[in-house]
Amino acid sequence: IMSDQAAVEQPNKDDATDAGPSIFKRSSQVQPAFPQPLPTAALEDIDVEYKMDHPSRGFCLIFNHVNFLSSTHQPTREGSDVDASNIENSFRRLGFDVRTFRDLTASSLLDVLREFRLKNHSNNDCFAVVLLSHGYEGHFYTKDRDLPIDFVVRQFKPDACKTLAGKPKLFFIQACRGDNFDRGVEVTDGEGDTLDALPPAGVGVGSGAGISGPLRVPLESDFFFFYSTPPGYFSWRNSQRGSWFGQQLTALLDRHGDRMELQHLMLMVQRLVSSAYASDTGEPESTGMKQMPVTVSQLRKLLYFRPKQH
Repeated sequence: IMSDQAAVEQPNKDDATDAGPSIFKRSSQVQPAFPQPLPTAALEDIDVEYKMDHPSRGFCLIFNHVNFLSSTHQPTREGSDVDASNIENSFRRLGFDVRTFRDLTASSLLDVLREFRLKNHSNNDCFAVVLLSHGYEGHFYTKDRDLPIDFVVRQFKPDACKTLAGKPKLFFIQACRGDNFDRGVEVTDGEGDTLDALPPAGVGVGSGAGISGPLRVPLESDFFFFYSTPPGYFSWRNSQRGSWFGQQLTALLDRHGDRMELQHLMLMVQRLVSSAYASDTGEPESTGMKQMPVTVSQLRKLLYFRPKQH
């Protein structure tokens, strides 16, 4: 078992932010105007689910990074092709138009992002990106260099890609976010499950009514991020079966993806990865380690991938 850790330059203890105190003074002077709460009847009429009846589900871009130039000092990611193949099949079953890219340089990856940012997504339900690589907090590696994850995300914000405004934009990231081990802790109360009770990997376990005028949403809305590990920690991958994250993500998408709400489904992935796995590297200092996937949701509605009726 290996981790997707990247080489990280340690911060200097004398570092500080470049945000001076005046920014806080300015923000404290802003007096926001709060609208009146909507009446109960209006709240009941507001759509609680994303509109998923467009002609097409949308694109899913998979960036699978296995081999790296020696200048990056990143080792080969054995097992990543297993992840990429399984994820491609899972998202295709859900109706996505899947495009898989392997070992792109930063320049080539940026060209792909530009191509899909400029596409017309009006007939699509949503959009998804899967990043499989080495990384450290806030960054992932292409074949020849590291890139900020936020740079990828910014390409598809409403001001950059207007035809995705108001639609779900999903990011799944299998990469290390630091060099800490999660050694776990024994649970003595509040958890009645045992590992024997858990299924193995690969086994399937509109606009708001009552609001007048055009709908304006924040630039940061309608994004969903699913990281394989918390900030600061390793992310684990098996050379034969793929990453722990990828194994359970695809197993549960295949079994429940067309009927279970996305965030509930990802909660199941979190539970299984955190409960059913422990590292076995053959080295005492890195054997028995755990992993906890992390969701960050900026979605405004529930999200279902129900089969389309054609």
